[in-house]
Amino acid sequence: MGDLALQQVGESARSLHELWRQWHRDEQAQLDGKKAPLPESLDLSSQFEGNREEFKSFLRGKFAGSGFRAVSLDKLVEEFSNGFTLFQRRTKIAELLGGSADVAKCEALLMEHLAEMLTYRVPDLRTITFNGISIQDLSLGQRATALLQLLMSLEGHPLFLIDQPEDDLDNETIFRHVVEPLLKAKTRSQFVIATHNPNIPVLGDAELVHSCREEGKGRYAHDSGSLDSATTRDAIVSIMEGGARAFEQRQKIYSQWTNSL
Repeated sequence: MGDLALQQVGESARSLHELWRQWHRDEQAQLDGKKAPLPESLDLSSQFEGNREEFKSFLRGKFAGSGFRAVSLDKLVEEFSNGFTLFQRRTKIAELLGGSADVAKCEALLMEHLAEMLTYRVPDLRTITFNGISIQDLSLGQRATALLQLLMSLEGHPLFLIDQPEDDLDNETIFRHVVEPLLKAKTRSQFVIATHNPNIPVLGDAELVHSCREEGKGRYAHDSGSLDSATTRDAIVSIMEGGARAFEQRQKIYSQWTNSL
């Protein structure tokens, strides 16, 4: 390919990458607009072309079978943000790789896979941090807490479907990070929640409770009603609290503990 053709190809690739950068700016603007209602413990960020592992995996696939050294691959990933900048600054490859045999391999492979190199978009790195820690480094319970806080803070969504938010969470966390935010958010959105935790429908002031129970293999019974319904209250006590006797016994013990404080 001649110099003029390479220049034209490079200009076209530049326009493509500028479009991707503008998409990221638009996404970042939307993300910044979402941060206002979030609690201080949560932060959302998006780094343009920040997923370096994916870029490394892409290059590894193109260089597979060539004998290209891993240390040289690491240098490329660290130095060049994407395949387009690798093409733009290809005259720097020899200096970067120290004149090793990998220089000729890189230059040859770059031209061999030029179309893919120029049009591959390195994924952005989107991160959620909870109390300053990346969600990837949190326990399952902490992740659930962070995601529930994020979910409860979203505005402009008329309907939420949530399946068993109590999984991996203790009751204190359920009350602080599910029930309390739910009471605030339910005035602007409809929540449909599947749960085994009585704190959610009772303290969350559910408008309608649909209780299910198995009456035989493959056979289920269903009851629906408000919290004012005796049938609904009985279902909550029976299914979620372990029955009236267990509920009353806990209440008696809790009262004794409270009086002894």
